Amino acid sequence: MRKLQTAVLALTISLLFGVVTMILICSGSLTKSLDIMSGELFDGKVRMIVTKDMRGYNNTATLKAALDLYNASQESTKRYPIITVDSAGNTTEPYLDVTNEFAKAAIDVFVAEESSKAENEIGNLVRRYGGELESKIEELRLKSGRMVIDAIGDNSNGFGERIITIDDSVLKNLVRAKPDTESVPVIVSSNYAEKLAGLEPLPDGASLRAKKDRLQRIYKDAPRTVFKGNIVSVDSTDVKSTQFQVIGVVPSGGYFKTGSIAVDPLSIFLSSLASVSTYDMILPSSYMNSYITERYGKSSISVSGGVDFMVQFNSPADARRFMDDNDCKNPDNNCSSIYVGEFVTRRTALYSLTEATNIVITYIGIFLMVIAVATMAGTLTRIISDEKQLTAIYRAVGASKSAVRKIYFTYSMILSATISVFALVLGSAGALLAHLVYSRTLTLGAKELYGLSSSAHGVYLMGVDFRCLFIVLTVFVAGTISIVLTSDKMVSKNVSKDLKEG
Repeated sequence: MRKLQTAVLALTISLLFGVVTMILICSGSLTKSLDIMSGELFDGKVRMIVTKDMRGYNNTATLKAALDLYNASQESTKRYPIITVDSAGNTTEPYLDVTNEFAKAAIDVFVAEESSKAENEIGNLVRRYGGELESKIEELRLKSGRMVIDAIGDNSNGFGERIITIDDSVLKNLVRAKPDTESVPVIVSSNYAEKLAGLEPLPDGASLRAKKDRLQRIYKDAPRTVFKGNIVSVDSTDVKSTQFQVIGVVPSGGYFKTGSIAVDPLSIFLSSLASVSTYDMILPSSYMNSYITERYGKSSISVSGGVDFMVQFNSPADARRFMDDNDCKNPDNNCSSIYVGEFVTRRTALYSLTEATNIVITYIGIFLMVIAVATMAGTLTRIISDEKQLTAIYRAVGASKSAVRKIYFTYSMILSATISVFALVLGSAGALLAHLVYSRTLTLGAKELYGLSSSAHGVYLMGVDFRCLFIVLTVFVAGTISIVLTSDKMVSKNVSKDLKEG
């Protein structure tokens, strides 16, 4: 009976701790795999876009600057830069007419000054968190008119009017093709790349093989795609053709869908954990040429909205800390108009996931330890009660109280070791089974998420996780506590009585 009770005890507790061990192994291997894959994009660094809101240019200082420029001008045909009535003739607060040459000059000065202040502020702030400000992110805007691109069915929202320029050092692993001279080389999102390649959406219930082929085609064929757009004047009387060439693809995440429901849980889950920033069309800074400058002019990302900077961190922990402390999207922050988003990857989300898992596992471990203590203590109590005569015999032949306690302590440690071994075996077996079932699907989702169709890395749910030592430690602590709770029952108080009752 005692052996059966011990076996049931060991199996029950081993199963409980085995489930926790499986979760530890799977979550640790998953986050490690994803972190390695996402690190390929930026050589192990974490890139983040930091937006600093700028106060609007229609303020007293800018108005005065515009007036000073106006008053100092000797032109006889100058226009007054302040408008004090609206189209209905109503008096309004003074504001600048952005088409006025004096207003434009005043705004240019304002933007330069505010951008310089923002750059210093962000640079100093990022360095306090172990990061580095790489560059300002600028925007190309059409000098006149609007862009119409029929190739992607996007002829109304200005796609192509705005192109973001980012430093080459950031984008080097995203560039996959050399552009023509007479074109605007751009990196586009995978959703646009699919349309530009003329690919129909995958049917419902498409096989894993079909999804893999589609992914490879998008990232291999799209970078050679050339598409055209028309610059249409404001009054629609003049149309100029312009040519774009895709030189790279930015992963957009959540690409594979069945109908209107996304079937890529990895993308959905990681997207819910992080603020990720990207742009529709991106141009490496060094790719500017005369063809582009004829049509586009550089400007800050948004004159009245803010200015963007690309910053880098060597570790996801530093990047996460910076984001948590300074992002104004976090309602708990007393921030100064700073908005933060990781660029393309989600390594900060993975770091947060690991930290959250560790906390949850700690609480689960404490809870299971309480259960294990109660179960092991109860079982030891019954075993000690059943073996009163044996204990009395030990005492009768001269065994000390400490020697008797040592026997039961050894028994408890052997039991703890057995439970630990079973928990590790069961947890590893469960993790191996999960890996065999889900690894291929998760690998495909991760490659799409990070745009790594040709990566040799994959997602693993099985591996060595030293956090499992926490499980072993918890089991042995539970065994030790159970011995302490039953120590007063281990030694016979009345040896003669226990011998007779036995």
